[in-house]
Amino acid sequence: MITEAQKQRIMEAIAANRANYPSDAKHAASLGITTSVYSAVKNGQTDKVLSDANWIGIARRLGVNLRGGMEWKAAKTPTFEYITSQLEISQKSVPAALKDVGFRTIKAFGAKSRFFHCEFFRLNEDKPGLGKKGDYVALEVNMRPAGGYTPDMINYANSVDCYQIWADMVCYDELRHEKLDLPHHYCVYAGRRDCHTYKHSHEEILARYGRQMKMCDRVPDVLSLDMGNQMYVATLDTATERDAFVRYVQEQAPAQAAKD
Repeated sequence: MITEAQKQRIMEAIAANRANYPSDAKHAASLGITTSVYSAVKNGQTDKVLSDANWIGIARRLGVNLRGGMEWKAAKTPTFEYITSQLEISQKSVPAALKDVGFRTIKAFGAKSRFFHCEFFRLNEDKPGLGKKGDYVALEVNMRPAGGYTPDMINYANSVDCYQIWADMVCYDELRHEKLDLPHHYCVYAGRRDCHTYKHSHEEILARYGRQMKMCDRVPDVLSLDMGNQMYVATLDTATERDAFVRYVQEQAPAQAAKD
């Protein structure tokens, strides 16, 4: 049950977040509510205007802690440490064993002349019923391009049009309209959430990285919980430049960082 005090904290967050949007209608849409409900909440109405599920959903979007002063900290379990370490590296090549299981998986599905992407786990210990340590275990197989902006990032990283490559394969079974020896770059995605205050403004990001920026837009609300509300995609020439770009975009203002 959402209390009145919790609703008031959520309303304060809504009011603070309003400055990020050009109109009440846009702000309402970002919160997943109608303009009439938004107007009622904006005017201080809390009784029966939203369900508890709606209040909780908005609180999550805006980073409102509904448990009072309880401090949230990551539980640094072995799983947490392992995933964190994996996120800090980028595999530069595909191991032969993984390539083999990938080819065999696609052959088993009979997939031809189409995009696909597969996801596998590699076992770090023997698992009865699954496999031995070092074996690859399938998580899922998708007969489509990778999600989000991945196709665009493939294009920017390799200076190609991956859809044209696909069309050449389907129509001619050879590459006719694209070259694969064009400049290669690091293409990186960095997202920001409206519920945070960042050290560098949108204008500062564009001023610093305008020449390298390939995409800069609001993320559709249906994807925002996973990808943030504002996205930036840029191409950089070195790993150092890549990491610096992500830090610059996502560095929070000192007061916000201390709060988090």
